[in-house]
Amino acid sequence: MEKAKKTLGRALEIGRTDRIILPFAEYGFYILDILKALKNESGNDAYLDRLVKETARYSENLKLLNGAITTIGELTEREQEILQFVASGQTNQEIAAGMHLAEITVKKYQRHLPEIGGRWTGGGREKGGGVEVDVSVY
Repeated sequence: MEKAKKTLGRALEIGRTDRIILPFAEYGFYILDILKALKNESGNDAYLDRLVKETARYSENLKLLNGAITTIGELTEREQEILQFVASGQTNQEIAAGMHLAEITVKKYQRHLPEIGGRWTGGGREKGGGVEVDVSVY
């Protein structure tokens, strides 16, 4: 633990200058305990207090998101539409044109699709084939 605190402490000194939070928060699952130990040792350190708070919050949100969507019924109507188009082999550009959306919007909706526990099998869009979606709950 001491070696980890020392190593993370050096990274924190670099991040402190610009009050960097997100890169640490993204690794919160791995470093939160170390951050808490450093916070306990440091006393009154506003940057470290905020970093621990935000890292803990980020980690909790990830845990919630990972278990949030487990069935197709839990997807929004729009996400279900996009899933159908993806399953039929359409490209993001084709989906966007057909739904009168920007392509980036289609990509944003697709971020939720892996969270349903689906497995993409079959030909896949790249090969021009459809895909089979297994949405069983794990």
